[in-house]
Amino acid sequence: MKLTSPKEVVMTTDPASAPAESATTEVTAPPGRSIAVPPKLAQPGRSRRRGMLALMIVTIVIGALGAGFFVNRSAVKIEVVGFAHDVAWGQVIAPTDLKMVDVLPDQGLSAVAWTDRTQLSGHKAATALLAGTIASDRSVTSQDVLASGQALVGLLLKPGQLPATSLHPRDHVTLIRTNGISGSASTGSVQGATGTAEVFAVGPVDASGARTIDVILAAGQVASAANDAAAGHIALALLPPGS
Repeated sequence: MKLTSPKEVVMTTDPASAPAESATTEVTAPPGRSIAVPPKLAQPGRSRRRGMLALMIVTIVIGALGAGFFVNRSAVKIEVVGFAHDVAWGQVIAPTDLKMVDVLPDQGLSAVAWTDRTQLSGHKAATALLAGTIASDRSVTSQDVLASGQALVGLLLKPGQLPATSLHPRDHVTLIRTNGISGSASTGSVQGATGTAEVFAVGPVDASGARTIDVILAAGQVASAANDAAAGHIALALLPPGS
């Protein structure tokens, strides 16, 4: 405090001792009046980040749903026709020979749908059909097994009269006449080929080790082939595919 005169008093205050001015100024409206407070503006950077995050979440959800849809679709099986029993070439297919099989769709599989099984029942097998296999539109044929001028004959053959390699329907073989075969093709002399034939069916092995092979051959060869087989004077030679 500084005294200048009896009537004047001058108050001086040290600026350093004065309280610091608050960074936030509180505005008080006069009585009966209000002060409009400006709205708080959103920060542009934060809004952009929120939008990108939402877009990423939506993209992930859509991708997951799409992947799940295609996985479920590919896992859906279809009902097709399978064979419950072996069906020999040329044999008429009975309804009991067929069964329903569930398989996954395959572009390379020309399977017959179970609802179309009547296309197979009552028709002839175009080849030997094995139990457990899937039926296709090529499993049946409307043609007769025996063409005009052909005949079916069964030949009872012992080991040595046929190859050790298993014969199957539709294999082509050569009929060879020999002087006699006793357990081995090396015994007896070969007289020569008497013609060709197509294997129709292969029977089971009997107690003596022999089995009956049904072959399709020209009708004019039936008598000689049957006589040679009965006398044990015949052998079969397997021809290459397509012969």
